[in-house]
Amino acid sequence: MKMISILCPTFGRPYMFERLVNSLRDCADDPGTYEVWAGMDNDEPHKEDYKAVMGHHVHPVICGDRVMISDKFNFMAPMTEKDILAVCDDDVVCE
Repeated sequence: MKMISILCPTFGRPYMFERLVNSLRDCADDPGTYEVWAGMDNDEPHKEDYKAVMGHHVHPVICGDRVMISDKFNFMAPMTEKDILAVCDDDVVCE
């Protein structure tokens, strides 16, 4: 079975990120087939709020100081070991 790594840069919107993660969980036939990487800046004001969303399939990554979105993708991509690499923003909802 193919495994998917989803890279998601986020800043200041833990409620949006949680909505994304919940929608992925609700849509996945098998929750063991994907993981989500949350790319944050060092100065993320809501780091503690993101911890409530973190779990077995969600990995927080501090990418640096005010890192551009494309650089966050490039920073996180080598950390994954899945077959398929996908990118999205924290305002995506799976249906």
